[in-house]
Amino acid sequence: MAKKKGRAAAVLLAAAAIVILAGFIVVKPWDPVRKNTRALAKNMESLKTMESGTKISLSEYTPFSWEAVYSFDPYTSKEEMEAVLHTECSDIQETINEGMTQLIFLSGGRVVASVCGYGENLGYSVDLGQWEDGRNYRRISSGMDVFTLYNDGEYPRLVFEGETFTGTIEKIYENGMAEVAIDEEYANRTSDRAHILLPEELQGKAAEGNRVQVTYDGWVAETYPVQIPGLMKVRLEQ
Repeated sequence: MAKKKGRAAAVLLAAAAIVILAGFIVVKPWDPVRKNTRALAKNMESLKTMESGTKISLSEYTPFSWEAVYSFDPYTSKEEMEAVLHTECSDIQETINEGMTQLIFLSGGRVVASVCGYGENLGYSVDLGQWEDGRNYRRISSGMDVFTLYNDGEYPRLVFEGETFTGTIEKIYENGMAEVAIDEEYANRTSDRAHILLPEELQGKAAEGNRVQVTYDGWVAETYPVQIPGLMKVRLEQ
């Protein structure tokens, strides 16, 4: 009888151990992605006391190394996101509303932090900007991560606004590329000339001599004229 009780107790202990282990596997309290995400939220608390309009480097508030951060359009599937990111991660979440913040930080091709939620729940919001490049995602590199802080609501908001220059279209090529003579007041930031890819809605509409306003992520390729791969939007000036 004692042996039976001993065996029953051993079985119960083994079952309890399995349940506890399964709980650890599901919750993953040591998960570095979740640890980094929590640390980011804590660091963001300090933004509440800062003045609106302050320029913020996101890298200064991320207590982990990263090379690029992404956000995707609402309802983009996890499979689609992983295809763009070229990696899989159980911490990636889909968004269901344009008002949600989604941040997926990558380093060495792996996800190192993942944020998904509403600003009122997170205690902050981060907007990677308005891009009109036809893609269902936005990507900011750690070297071009200057955001504008807005503290005009119940929680701090960081918005990526990029950089802007104006100029005159001097030549349009058949592939939709245009050569722009950059206005002198902006030339010291980039160059006096740039090659840009006109958005589809402007191809066939824009003409040589038109004035344009170009917004981009701040990075230019060291060529002449400079190449601007991170175009956010291009506007014809009236």
